[in-house]
Amino acid sequence: MTEIICDNKRLIYSNRICCVSNDSVSLKIDLADDAAINIIFNFHYEGGDEIKTTMQSPENGKVIFDLTNYTNSLGTGITKPVKIGALNDKSIYIIFYVYRLGKDTFPILDVSLYLEV
Repeated sequence: MTEIICDNKRLIYSNRICCVSNDSVSLKIDLADDAAINIIFNFHYEGGDEIKTTMQSPENGKVIFDLTNYTNSLGTGITKPVKIGALNDKSIYIIFYVYRLGKDTFPILDVSLYLEV
């Protein structure tokens, strides 16, 4: 078994998702026998260059990110871990990036979750 620890946080989930539309992606990640977290990424396009990231307050094991103008082929995302919940009194953090292979392509989402050690 491989264990990855960075900055006192243990990697508990990591994946690349090649989206099949421009609308949204919903992830349900099992954290323990009786615990899961739902993460929803909503993609919005308003034109222009202003990139916005909005996270709705985590509630009942569900976190929603609204991502506006995430169209950069080099990637756009959050560069520092953001707390999205807790498991057994230990914080859960997320980092993600979104990029595209071309102007009219669907998003590619790289997402990682970490648990405080």
